[in-house]
Amino acid sequence: MRAVGLWRAAMRCRNCQFQNMPGTDLCGRCGTSLRIATAVIDVQPPRAGRLSKRIRRVMPRRPSGYYDARDAMLQARDEFTGRVVSAVPRLPPAPVVWRLVIPGWSYFYLGQRGRGHLALWGWLAFLLPGLFFFGTTLGSILLGLAFSVHSSAALDIVSRTMQPAEGVVRQMIRGMGVSIVLFVAVYWPAGWLVTRVADAHGVMAAASPFDEGDVVLVNHWRKPLPGRVVLYNIPDFRQRPAVAHGVTYYNFEGERIDRVLAGPGDRVRWAGGELFVNGKPSPLKPLAARWVPGPMEFAVPADQYLILPSTTPQVRNVQDPVLWHVLGLVPREDIVGQVYLRSHPLGRFGAIR
Repeated sequence: MRAVGLWRAAMRCRNCQFQNMPGTDLCGRCGTSLRIATAVIDVQPPRAGRLSKRIRRVMPRRPSGYYDARDAMLQARDEFTGRVVSAVPRLPPAPVVWRLVIPGWSYFYLGQRGRGHLALWGWLAFLLPGLFFFGTTLGSILLGLAFSVHSSAALDIVSRTMQPAEGVVRQMIRGMGVSIVLFVAVYWPAGWLVTRVADAHGVMAAASPFDEGDVVLVNHWRKPLPGRVVLYNIPDFRQRPAVAHGVTYYNFEGERIDRVLAGPGDRVRWAGGELFVNGKPSPLKPLAARWVPGPMEFAVPADQYLILPSTTPQVRNVQDPVLWHVLGLVPREDIVGQVYLRSHPLGRFGAIR
């Protein structure tokens, strides 16, 4: 059922604003026709469909307190969210935050020069010796102390520029948070970059010209060109003993250090302690050439390099050519990087050539 309402558009003329007399359709002054406006009002709102009615019959009706419980839960959620947002402290100003990468810089920015000098020079007092002894136990301890000084200075700055943390637990959480952010944002990227060009490796077993405990630096970005000393993973070689007596069981694996003698596609001959590459004499020799037997010939496959394991004590003076061919041909992916410096002990400090 629909109701239609009719009424006069206006009691005044739109053109001359003359007051009309009730019951007339024309303006008494200018003769303008008055329009009749209409409006349609639906007095019967839409009803539920048949499918909705069937679903309501099958589904259980909600209890009378459902909406009260729902409203209470929504109100509790809003209150909890508001408390969490209000409890989160405001961060220090941006100029203070990004200056935290260097201890003392934020102190200088805030005008606290005394604290700035104490944090900066205390950090350098541990950092520089730690880098000098990098790769040793002492170096690790010194670098850890440098990080502690840096983290303490950053925490002090954060505590001074933010709302103080109430309670021991909150103070511990803030301290751990500052240390984690500082490590992830500063020390982890810096450590990754340093180890790409100066990765410290300790020699685990004496193998001339290295002694047990020596620390060497490895550059992972240098290509394995002939003549360079490299750190590499020796190809796995396992020889099972036969039924007959007198067969030696070999098992080689792990990292080794030696010189690249030839590259992919080269034909190599080792005889009388001399190296010939593609029929021409080469000045290159393994690091411990006196332990390499001969004569031997190699055809270096593609994407492999010839590195005779002269620093491996177990293969010295072994005449088995199969052993030397398997261990001497190293795939490119097994070469870790170039070894260019022996940093410790200090008495043997020097470049490796």
